[in-house]
Amino acid sequence: MITGCDSINIDKKLTIAWWNTSLAPSGKSRRCKTLRLEAVEVIAYLLVTSKVDFMALGEISSEDLTYLQSIELFKDLEFKSGISKAGRSQFDICYIYNPAKVSVLSTENITSEKGTSTLKIAQRIDIIENQSKTLFQIFASHWPSRLWCHKNHADRDVLGIRLRDEVDKILKSSPTPPHIILLGDYNDEPFDQSLSAQVMATRDIELVQKRKHLMYNPYWGQMGQAKSGEPHNRGSYYYKSGLTTRWHTFDQIIYSHAFVSAKKWKLSDDNTHLIEVPGLAELVISAKSKFDHIPICGIIEKVA
Repeated sequence: MITGCDSINIDKKLTIAWWNTSLAPSGKSRRCKTLRLEAVEVIAYLLVTSKVDFMALGEISSEDLTYLQSIELFKDLEFKSGISKAGRSQFDICYIYNPAKVSVLSTENITSEKGTSTLKIAQRIDIIENQSKTLFQIFASHWPSRLWCHKNHADRDVLGIRLRDEVDKILKSSPTPPHIILLGDYNDEPFDQSLSAQVMATRDIELVQKRKHLMYNPYWGQMGQAKSGEPHNRGSYYYKSGLTTRWHTFDQIIYSHAFVSAKKWKLSDDNTHLIEVPGLAELVISAKSKFDHIPICGIIEKVA
């Protein structure tokens, strides 16, 4: 069985995860008991088996968050709500984290006005790893579905440009390479313009090593048909009505130069990027289930 995030030395490692739960599309809870129970099983697996220290959950409502907080298994964890208004829409993200490993400093909504619309670029959440006191600047995003914002819509470029603007602000104000992590459901593939050109997220890790402004996106490697012996899904999102493919790599974790130069923290060799939760892939491809996303994770480890 692939756990996705096994750890040899947990004290030196930090595991970060993202999962679009499908519990509350557009921020409105489905109020489905079965779906919530299944979601709890997935989250519990991520926390207990995959040893996730910091988790961002998408498509969550305040009602769903209250339910999760009531689960006895999660009593030693901290919850942070990012659910908040953004124009006529809202951010639908919450966070669960291990207070023994990390502390949350602040959160900020990043939006962009376009006419009468408000684009939700990201939610910035700054955390500190308690032992090393390293600051990690995380941007969690849930960009619009392609059902109402198609692949080549200008808004998708705006989303990427504005997210890049936030990265550049940090780069320009930091005396040393900052530890920036972008994660979420972008509803775009790694090769799409919004991420590859606008955010400057590349698969070329050697180029990121040389050029400090570039971001490294390992999810280029999560596309394509699964090989023999691998989990049958190859991607993070399943859309059964896809014309040319049903699996897409819309959920991604992207890293700044600091993780590639590996002076303080680096990407762990343990990374599988997609977490194979037992039974979840079968639910995702089932027409009877509302789940359509696979959780993703990133493991980073302290160098010195």
